[in-house]
Amino acid sequence: MVQAEKSALYYATASMTSLTPDGMLKENAGGKAYSTMKKEKNTYWRTTHEKRFAQVFLSLTRNQWSAWCDFVELFALSLAKATESDPKVRLRHEARYAAIAEGYTEPELAKIKTLCGITVEALEGNPQQDFLGELYMGLDFGSSRHGQFFTPWDISYLMACITMGKSTIPESGYLSVCDPACGAGGMLIAAAAAYQNGGPAPRNYQTDILFAAQDVDRVAAMMCYIQLSLLGCAGYVIVGDSLRDPPCGNALFPIIGEHNEIWYTPMWNSPLWIARRIRHLPIWDQS
Repeated sequence: MVQAEKSALYYATASMTSLTPDGMLKENAGGKAYSTMKKEKNTYWRTTHEKRFAQVFLSLTRNQWSAWCDFVELFALSLAKATESDPKVRLRHEARYAAIAEGYTEPELAKIKTLCGITVEALEGNPQQDFLGELYMGLDFGSSRHGQFFTPWDISYLMACITMGKSTIPESGYLSVCDPACGAGGMLIAAAAAYQNGGPAPRNYQTDILFAAQDVDRVAAMMCYIQLSLLGCAGYVIVGDSLRDPPCGNALFPIIGEHNEIWYTPMWNSPLWIARRIRHLPIWDQS
Protein backbone atom coordinates (compact mmCIF):
# COMPACT_ATOMS: atom_id res chain seq x y z
CA MET A 1 0.00 0.00 0.00
CA VAL A 2 1.24 3.49 -0.84
CA GLN A 3 0.64 5.79 2.07
CA ALA A 4 -1.49 8.85 1.39
CA GLU A 5 0.50 12.06 1.20
CA LYS A 6 0.67 13.70 4.60
CA SER A 7 -0.24 17.38 4.56
CA ALA A 8 -0.13 19.76 7.46
CA LEU A 9 -3.91 19.62 7.45
CA TYR A 10 -3.83 15.82 7.71
CA TYR A 11 -1.64 15.89 10.80
CA ALA A 12 -3.57 18.79 12.31
CA THR A 13 -6.85 16.92 11.94
CA ALA A 14 -5.40 13.74 13.40
CA SER A 15 -4.09 15.54 16.47
CA MET A 16 -7.00 17.91 17.09
CA THR A 17 -8.18 16.07 20.15
CA SER A 18 -7.77 13.03 22.32
CA LEU A 19 -9.28 9.83 20.99
CA THR A 20 -10.35 8.50 24.39
CA PRO A 21 -14.05 9.39 24.80
CA ASP A 22 -15.80 8.87 28.10
CA GLY A 23 -17.66 5.63 28.82
CA MET A 24 -17.92 2.46 26.78
CA LEU A 25 -20.44 0.82 24.51
CA LYS A 26 -22.01 -2.35 25.74
CA GLU A 27 -20.61 -5.68 24.55
CA ASN A 28 -22.31 -8.99 24.05
CA ALA A 29 -20.86 -12.36 24.93
CA GLY A 30 -18.91 -12.50 21.67
CA GLY A 31 -17.19 -9.19 22.33
CA LYS A 32 -19.15 -7.30 19.65
CA ALA A 33 -20.05 -3.77 20.64
CA TYR A 34 -23.42 -2.28 19.99
CA SER A 35 -24.76 1.20 20.53
CA THR A 36 -27.43 2.09 23.07
CA MET A 37 -29.08 4.64 20.79
CA LYS A 38 -32.83 4.40 21.39
CA LYS A 39 -33.85 4.25 17.75
CA GLU A 40 -31.33 1.51 16.97
CA LYS A 41 -31.87 -2.20 17.31
CA ASN A 42 -28.51 -3.36 18.65
CA THR A 43 -26.29 -2.11 15.83
CA TYR A 44 -23.06 -4.10 15.80
CA TRP A 45 -19.82 -2.33 14.96
CA ARG A 46 -17.10 -4.15 13.08
CA THR A 47 -14.01 -2.28 14.25
CA THR A 48 -12.64 -0.46 17.26
CA HIS A 49 -12.75 2.82 15.34
CA GLU A 50 -16.43 2.36 14.55
CA LYS A 51 -17.15 1.63 18.23
CA ARG A 52 -15.26 4.71 19.38
CA PHE A 53 -16.89 6.92 16.76
CA ALA A 54 -20.41 5.72 17.61
CA GLN A 55 -19.77 6.17 21.31
CA VAL A 56 -18.73 9.80 20.93
CA PHE A 57 -21.41 10.59 18.37
CA LEU A 58 -24.22 9.14 20.45
CA SER A 59 -23.13 11.25 23.41
CA LEU A 60 -24.08 14.46 21.55
CA THR A 61 -27.25 15.63 23.27
CA ARG A 62 -29.22 16.93 20.30
CA ASN A 63 -31.07 15.69 17.23
CA GLN A 64 -28.75 13.04 15.86
CA TRP A 65 -29.52 13.57 12.19
CA SER A 66 -28.77 17.28 12.55
CA ALA A 67 -25.59 16.47 14.46
CA TRP A 68 -24.45 14.11 11.69
CA CYS A 69 -25.12 16.71 8.99
CA ASP A 70 -23.20 19.35 10.94
CA PHE A 71 -20.28 17.01 11.66
CA VAL A 72 -19.97 16.15 7.97
CA GLU A 73 -20.22 19.73 6.77
CA LEU A 74 -17.79 21.08 9.39
CA PHE A 75 -15.27 18.38 8.49
CA ALA A 76 -15.65 19.00 4.75
CA LEU A 77 -15.35 22.76 5.20
CA SER A 78 -12.21 22.40 7.33
CA LEU A 79 -10.58 20.37 4.55
CA ALA A 80 -11.78 22.59 1.71
CA LYS A 81 -10.98 26.00 3.18
CA ALA A 82 -7.38 24.98 3.93
CA THR A 83 -6.61 24.22 0.29
CA GLU A 84 -9.06 26.45 -1.62
CA SER A 85 -7.23 28.74 -4.05
CA ASP A 86 -10.16 31.09 -4.74
CA PRO A 87 -10.28 33.75 -1.96
CA LYS A 88 -14.03 34.29 -2.41
CA VAL A 89 -14.81 30.60 -2.05
CA ARG A 90 -12.48 30.33 0.94
CA LEU A 91 -14.23 33.22 2.69
CA ARG A 92 -17.58 31.63 1.97
CA HIS A 93 -16.37 28.36 3.50
CA GLU A 94 -15.08 30.16 6.60
CA ALA A 95 -18.36 32.03 7.07
CA ARG A 96 -20.39 28.82 6.75
CA TYR A 97 -18.08 27.02 9.18
CA ALA A 98 -18.48 29.80 11.75
CA ALA A 99 -22.27 29.82 11.34
CA ILE A 100 -22.55 26.08 12.05
CA ALA A 101 -20.04 26.11 14.91
CA GLU A 102 -21.93 28.94 16.61
CA GLY A 103 -24.78 26.56 17.36
CA TYR A 104 -22.59 24.25 19.45
CA THR A 105 -21.00 24.54 22.86
CA GLU A 106 -17.25 24.16 23.32
CA PRO A 107 -17.61 20.62 24.76
CA GLU A 108 -19.79 19.63 21.78
CA LEU A 109 -17.28 21.07 19.31
CA ALA A 110 -14.55 19.11 21.08
CA LYS A 111 -16.55 15.93 20.47
CA ILE A 112 -16.97 16.79 16.80
CA LYS A 113 -13.22 17.29 16.55
CA THR A 114 -12.79 13.90 18.18
CA LEU A 115 -15.02 12.37 15.49
CA CYS A 116 -12.82 13.96 12.83
CA GLY A 117 -9.73 12.53 14.48
CA ILE A 118 -11.19 9.03 14.70
CA THR A 119 -12.11 9.17 11.01
CA VAL A 120 -8.58 10.18 10.04
CA GLU A 121 -7.08 7.47 12.21
CA ALA A 122 -9.44 4.80 10.82
CA LEU A 123 -8.65 5.58 7.18
CA GLU A 124 -4.94 5.86 7.89
CA GLY A 125 -4.99 2.45 9.56
CA ASN A 126 -7.09 0.84 6.83
CA PRO A 127 -7.60 2.89 3.65
CA GLN A 128 -9.49 0.05 2.00
CA GLN A 129 -12.88 0.63 3.60
CA ASP A 130 -15.95 2.87 3.39
CA PHE A 131 -15.68 4.09 6.98
CA LEU A 132 -18.26 6.89 6.95
CA GLY A 133 -20.64 4.91 4.74
CA GLU A 134 -20.65 1.98 7.16
CA LEU A 135 -21.35 4.32 10.08
CA TYR A 136 -24.07 6.13 8.14
CA MET A 137 -25.91 2.88 7.48
CA GLY A 138 -25.20 1.49 10.96
CA LEU A 139 -26.72 4.58 12.56
CA ASP A 140 -29.80 4.07 10.34
CA PHE A 141 -29.47 7.41 8.55
CA GLY A 142 -29.77 5.81 5.15
CA SER A 143 -32.27 3.00 4.94
CA SER A 144 -35.08 4.34 7.13
CA ARG A 145 -34.63 8.05 6.57
CA HIS A 146 -33.86 8.42 2.88
CA GLY A 147 -34.29 5.00 1.32
CA GLN A 148 -30.53 4.83 0.74
CA PHE A 149 -28.63 1.56 0.76
CA PHE A 150 -24.90 1.95 0.25
CA THR A 151 -23.19 -0.95 -1.51
CA PRO A 152 -21.35 -3.12 1.06
CA TRP A 153 -17.56 -2.93 0.85
CA ASP A 154 -16.99 -6.53 -0.21
CA ILE A 155 -19.34 -6.16 -3.19
CA SER A 156 -17.83 -2.80 -4.14
CA TYR A 157 -14.34 -4.26 -4.03
CA LEU A 158 -15.33 -7.32 -6.10
CA MET A 159 -16.87 -5.09 -8.77
CA ALA A 160 -13.83 -2.82 -8.73
CA CYS A 161 -11.44 -5.76 -9.13
CA ILE A 162 -13.37 -6.93 -12.19
CA THR A 163 -13.28 -3.42 -13.68
CA MET A 164 -9.98 -1.96 -12.44
CA GLY A 165 -7.73 -4.84 -11.45
CA LYS A 166 -5.79 -5.09 -14.73
CA SER A 167 -6.19 -1.51 -15.89
CA THR A 168 -3.22 0.12 -17.61
CA ILE A 169 -2.35 3.79 -17.94
CA PRO A 170 -3.38 5.31 -21.31
CA GLU A 171 -1.35 7.84 -23.27
CA SER A 172 -2.89 10.70 -21.31
CA GLY A 173 -0.89 9.51 -18.29
CA TYR A 174 -3.85 8.82 -16.04
CA LEU A 175 -7.10 6.88 -15.71
CA SER A 176 -10.40 8.53 -14.83
CA VAL A 177 -13.08 6.92 -12.70
CA CYS A 178 -16.57 8.38 -12.32
CA ASP A 179 -19.41 7.47 -9.99
CA PRO A 180 -22.56 9.51 -10.77
CA ALA A 181 -24.33 8.28 -7.61
CA CYS A 182 -21.35 8.18 -5.28
CA GLY A 183 -22.95 8.01 -1.84
CA ALA A 184 -20.11 8.13 0.68
CA GLY A 185 -17.59 7.14 -2.00
CA GLY A 186 -17.36 3.41 -1.32
CA MET A 187 -17.18 2.39 -5.00
CA LEU A 188 -14.46 4.96 -5.71
CA ILE A 189 -12.43 3.89 -2.68
CA ALA A 190 -12.79 0.29 -3.84
CA ALA A 191 -11.58 1.31 -7.31
CA ALA A 192 -8.48 2.86 -5.75
CA ALA A 193 -7.85 -0.28 -3.69
CA ALA A 194 -8.38 -2.64 -6.63
CA TYR A 195 -6.02 -0.62 -8.82
CA GLN A 196 -3.41 -0.46 -6.07
CA ASN A 197 -3.55 -4.21 -5.52
CA GLY A 198 -3.99 -5.25 -9.15
CA GLY A 199 -0.50 -5.40 -10.61
CA PRO A 200 2.84 -7.02 -9.92
CA ALA A 201 4.57 -3.64 -10.19
CA PRO A 202 3.88 -0.93 -7.59
CA ARG A 203 0.91 1.22 -8.57
CA ASN A 204 -0.22 4.49 -7.03
CA TYR A 205 -3.83 5.65 -7.37
CA GLN A 206 -2.86 9.11 -6.10
CA THR A 207 -0.84 9.80 -9.25
CA ASP A 208 -2.56 7.50 -11.74
CA ILE A 209 -6.31 8.04 -11.27
CA LEU A 210 -8.60 11.06 -11.52
CA PHE A 211 -11.72 10.56 -9.38
CA ALA A 212 -14.98 12.25 -10.37
CA ALA A 213 -18.07 11.85 -8.19
CA GLN A 214 -21.58 13.25 -8.03
CA ASP A 215 -24.59 12.79 -5.79
CA VAL A 216 -27.89 14.58 -5.42
CA ASP A 217 -27.70 14.19 -1.62
CA ARG A 218 -25.42 16.93 -0.28
CA VAL A 219 -24.57 15.11 2.95
CA ALA A 220 -23.59 11.95 1.08
CA ALA A 221 -21.54 13.95 -1.42
CA MET A 222 -19.62 15.66 1.37
CA MET A 223 -18.98 12.30 3.06
CA CYS A 224 -17.46 11.17 -0.24
CA TYR A 225 -15.40 14.37 -0.40
CA ILE A 226 -14.03 13.82 3.10
CA GLN A 227 -12.96 10.25 2.44
CA LEU A 228 -11.42 10.93 -0.98
CA SER A 229 -9.55 13.89 0.50
CA LEU A 230 -8.14 11.94 3.43
CA LEU A 231 -7.06 9.09 1.14
CA GLY A 232 -5.15 11.45 -1.15
CA CYS A 233 -7.40 10.94 -4.18
CA ALA A 234 -7.14 13.63 -6.86
CA GLY A 235 -10.47 14.81 -8.18
CA TYR A 236 -13.74 16.43 -7.24
CA VAL A 237 -17.22 15.77 -5.91
CA ILE A 238 -20.26 17.49 -7.43
CA VAL A 239 -23.46 18.08 -5.49
CA GLY A 240 -26.33 17.79 -7.94
CA ASP A 241 -28.63 15.51 -9.91
CA SER A 242 -26.45 13.50 -12.30
CA LEU A 243 -29.47 12.54 -14.44
CA ARG A 244 -30.85 16.01 -15.01
CA ASP A 245 -27.65 18.02 -14.64
CA PRO A 246 -24.47 16.01 -15.28
CA PRO A 247 -21.11 17.78 -15.69
CA CYS A 248 -19.88 18.64 -19.18
CA GLY A 249 -16.46 19.12 -20.68
CA ASN A 250 -13.17 17.31 -20.19
CA ALA A 251 -12.67 15.41 -16.91
CA LEU A 252 -9.80 17.77 -16.05
CA PHE A 253 -11.99 20.82 -16.73
CA PRO A 254 -15.50 19.98 -15.51
CA ILE A 255 -18.34 22.37 -16.27
CA ILE A 256 -21.15 22.07 -13.76
CA GLY A 257 -24.75 23.22 -13.77
CA GLU A 258 -25.75 26.60 -12.43
CA HIS A 259 -27.28 25.21 -9.25
CA ASN A 260 -24.63 22.57 -8.54
CA GLU A 261 -21.64 22.72 -6.19
CA ILE A 262 -18.17 21.32 -6.82
CA TRP A 263 -15.69 20.34 -4.11
CA TYR A 264 -12.08 19.77 -5.21
CA THR A 265 -9.93 17.45 -3.12
CA PRO A 266 -6.60 18.72 -1.73
CA MET A 267 -4.67 16.35 -4.04
CA TRP A 268 -6.31 18.07 -7.02
CA ASN A 269 -4.02 21.02 -6.27
CA SER A 270 -0.83 18.94 -6.04
CA PRO A 271 1.98 19.93 -8.47
CA LEU A 272 1.51 16.79 -10.59
CA TRP A 273 -2.19 17.34 -11.21
CA ILE A 274 -1.75 21.08 -11.77
CA ALA A 275 0.89 20.25 -14.39
CA ARG A 276 -1.50 17.83 -16.08
CA ARG A 277 -4.20 20.47 -16.29
CA ILE A 278 -1.74 22.96 -17.78
CA ARG A 279 -0.56 20.38 -20.32
CA HIS A 280 -4.13 19.56 -21.34
CA LEU A 281 -5.47 23.12 -21.46
CA PRO A 282 -8.13 23.39 -24.16
CA ILE A 283 -6.99 25.18 -27.33
CA TRP A 284 -9.81 27.46 -28.35
CA ASP A 285 -10.49 28.21 -31.98
CA GLN A 286 -9.48 31.85 -32.48
CA SER A 287 -10.81 32.10 -36.06
